Amino acid sequence: LTVAGNMVASLDVEPSWSLDDILPRLGESSGDADVCRRLFHGSQELLPGSTLAAIGVVDGSRLALVQTRTIRIITACADGTARIWSAKTGSLVRSFE
Repeated sequence: LTVAGNMVASLDVEPSWSLDDILPRLGESSGDADVCRRLFHGSQELLPGSTLAAIGVVDGSRLALVQTRTIRIITACADGTARIWSAKTGSLVRSFE
């Protein structure tokens, strides 16, 4: 597994593994809940519910980990309230009155 072109992890994996199997083995993302982690094999992203085999991973393949900040959406209402939402989950992060 590479980050910014540097090898950061080496894992023995099974072709049937999914994102949910791999990410916990990579450890915490700096303890930051606002970080979104995505895995790619070339241009193919390992999406939730998909397997390594489905995106063409074979013995000796390299994966790339992309970490980004979670996108937030801010809304404001005429009643003077404002809310911050997680674009990833749609959940309310914080409300201001």
